[in-house]
This record gives sequence, structure tokens and C-alpha cells, in this order.
Amino acid sequence: MKIGILAPDALRSLLLAAVVALFLTESFGQDSREIRDVERHYTIEIPAGWTRLADEEIERVNRVWTNSQGATDGAEKYLMGLVPDVQPDAGRVLVLVEWESGGYASMKRSEIERIVGSNIEAVSRGLGAAAGAELSDPSFDWVRSRITFMTSLPSPAGPVEAITYGLLAIDGVLWLHCYTPASEIGSMGPTFAMLANGVRLDPAYVLKPVDDAPSGVGTAGTNPAQGGGVMPLVLIGLLIFLVIGWVMMRKQSSGA
Repeated sequence: MKIGILAPDALRSLLLAAVVALFLTESFGQDSREIRDVERHYTIEIPAGWTRLADEEIERVNRVWTNSQGATDGAEKYLMGLVPDVQPDAGRVLVLVEWESGGYASMKRSEIERIVGSNIEAVSRGLGAAAGAELSDPSFDWVRSRITFMTSLPSPAGPVEAITYGLLAIDGVLWLHCYTPASEIGSMGPTFAMLANGVRLDPAYVLKPVDDAPSGVGTAGTNPAQGGGVMPLVLIGLLIFLVIGWVMMRKQSSGA
């Protein structure tokens, strides 16, 4: 099986375009609820029909992550989770919110694009062969200071698709990992975009690179480790969660 950065086919290209470009002005309506994180300077809106995971559920997800790293300190990787009130028959839809300290505050826009693209390619080479994962090229929305990419992965519970959004802050990256059974990606893609558009960093904390170079991913001559401690860790966490956590959570939820 050939592993590497995907050359998206027509369906994937249309889906990614929809995820990035559609629903830019979507409103959550009067039934939305806001959660404010003062420490990390962001606000997230939870629309009607979605529920925040209970604290014990997030603790269980974080234990999966901690155990996968061989650690015992119970580190908080994921801040919260969101699930639809009605789950599809094919499996569990889940959105996880993560904060990764660090970031790209001292870099130009073109540098960020090169490093992100290089890091995604490095993770695809390193873990794709073992897990059968495929990662799309990242898309950059510099109006929103946001990165978007997709991950496809086979699993014992069936193929999984994930859309990840990264909001670039001056002191880190706020990640929104959106997981769904592959058969539901067509219907869930616009919903994930709506959720992502309901996450807002405080204006003073949004990263605004000074370089106005045109968007485009280039990897030549870029060391994935340069200034890039954030992206590799996030992507590895993403794939490990898909491999280990997805099936475990699905089995436990179905057995409840």
C-alpha cells in the first residue's frame, strides 16, 4: 500500500473545500451555549443537539492517551469533548478539544505553511505504514488563522475519518479533532465546519503572521523538528487516539 500525502480525488477535494469554505457565516441560533476558557483565551459555542462529555468521559479519554505514552501522571491532553445527542448506527461521532502550548509566534506565514506541510508528511511516512493512515494536504485559512486537514484510517470497528482544525494563537494552538465513521463524513463534514466556526480565540491572542506570502505548502529544505514541536505531537496523538481510543470508546459506549 502506498503511503504518503494524499493527492485528493474529486470527492475528497470537494469535501475539504466544503469544510474550509462553507458555512462561514453559519449561526448557531438561540439554543447555542457558550463555554469560556479564560486561561486559554477562547470561547466555544455548543449548538442545540450536541452535548458536552461528562468529566469522567474526558478523564477516560485522557487515560487512554496517557497509557499509550507509557506515562502515569494522568496528563490533561484533551480539555473537553462534544457528541451529538443522536449517534449514527455506523459508530460514534466525537469532537475533542485540545490545547497545545508553543506555536509559531515568531514565524512568517510561509514558514508556518512549510513546517506544517513537512510535519504532516513526516507523520504520514512514520505512522502511515503501520496504521494504514492517510493524511490530506493541509489547507490554510489566514483570515481565520486556521489550519485544516483530514485523516483516513481503517480500524476494527470500520473505517474512520477525522477532520482536524487548528486555531493558531500567539502562545499555542487550539485543536478541534472531529471523528466520524467514514460512511457519515458526507453528512458530518458541514456540521464539523459549523462547530469549528463556533470556536473563537480572543482577538488579542490570534496569531497574525507578518508575512503576506501567498498560501501554499512547500516541504523542500524544511526540517520537521524546526520550531515544530507542536504539530508532530498533535498528529501522533491524533493517530494513537484513532487506533486505540476509538474502538475502546465505541465498545464501552455500546455496552453501557
